[in-house]
Amino acid sequence: MNLLTVLNSSFGLSLEQIEQGLVLRANKVYADTYYIEDWLKDEKLIPDWASRAAASWLIEMWLSERDACNSSELLKVDEKYTRLLRDFSLSDIIAMRSELSRPSGIGQQ
Repeated sequence: MNLLTVLNSSFGLSLEQIEQGLVLRANKVYADTYYIEDWLKDEKLIPDWASRAAASWLIEMWLSERDACNSSELLKVDEKYTRLLRDFSLSDIIAMRSELSRPSGIGQQ
């Protein structure tokens, strides 16, 4: 699943917001987003760093949405995000979640 398209179509983020969010969350010195329009259209293969950055962003959104909902809505929220992140293993998701727990200045855009 193309998580960049999900961020754009399901969450209404613009190309510029997605580009900034990926660069902010990438574990790279220089995150090249030159092909972001092609990635959004599935015309070019999305590099691993961009997919992981998008997944990390979705995990941030997931945690925020869980914090904001009541207990009767938790299962619905969890199902939504686990469906979106289905291309990642549970260990990948836990590792990315753990990285978010560390103080790093990363916030949600």
